[in-house]
Amino acid sequence: MPTFAQAVQSSQLLKSHFASGIQALSKSEAKKLQVGPKVKFVGSVNVDAACKATMPNDNRWDYAVATKGKSEFVHWIEFHDATEKEAAVVIKKLDWLRMWLKTNPLANFRADFLWISTGKVHLTQRSKSLKVLAAKGCKFCGRHVTFRQ
Repeated sequence: MPTFAQAVQSSQLLKSHFASGIQALSKSEAKKLQVGPKVKFVGSVNVDAACKATMPNDNRWDYAVATKGKSEFVHWIEFHDATEKEAAVVIKKLDWLRMWLKTNPLANFRADFLWISTGKVHLTQRSKSLKVLAAKGCKFCGRHVTFRQ
């Protein structure tokens, strides 16, 4: 199996948006991500920027970030306001991502789908939208996340 970097480089659409570590993210977004012991960031790609020209009206997902502990793992990360109204947008983005991944080499990696709030959290754990996202395999992380092995 290719590495994350090799899979991204094999994609005409993504390769110019690849960066080592978490350099594809803005500084404010990168501050929301941390790694635990024995885990490191190996690469990232700005999916939203890569797909903007060819899919300008779609609800595009933000990033793929790869970490490596015992093996590489891809974290599909969406940074978005945490309100009930915006949760509906994140659901649309997740649906878009799942369809897009059907024809993408990054679909072959072990992965998770994460939503990180860009500001205050205006949702409760009983939120209907959070339950829908959880049922679709997306975890709401609040305002930051730490990746562990």
